Amino acid sequence: MTKQAVDKLCESVYDISCMAQHLVEQHQIEVENSRELFDSILYWAREFETAHQHEWGDDEHGDYIDTIDGFAEEKLRQTYGVEQGR
Repeated sequence: MTKQAVDKLCESVYDISCMAQHLVEQHQIEVENSRELFDSILYWAREFETAHQHEWGDDEHGDYIDTIDGFAEEKLRQTYGVEQGR
């Protein structure tokens, strides 16, 4: 894996982790096992990078953020979402 690929993967891990923290703070998701969460985030980051590896140029940062935020929120809610009203 090239340094650029590692950097992109790490950025995706970071961005998905930020979304996870936000959703936890908003009581939208509930995580009982932090290692499981990390494994999920790493898997999703790899999935995201594979699916979008040729889409981002230096001037398309806004599109990247919108796309990864939507991707992360969907994955996190599907996996760790809590029922509303609980």
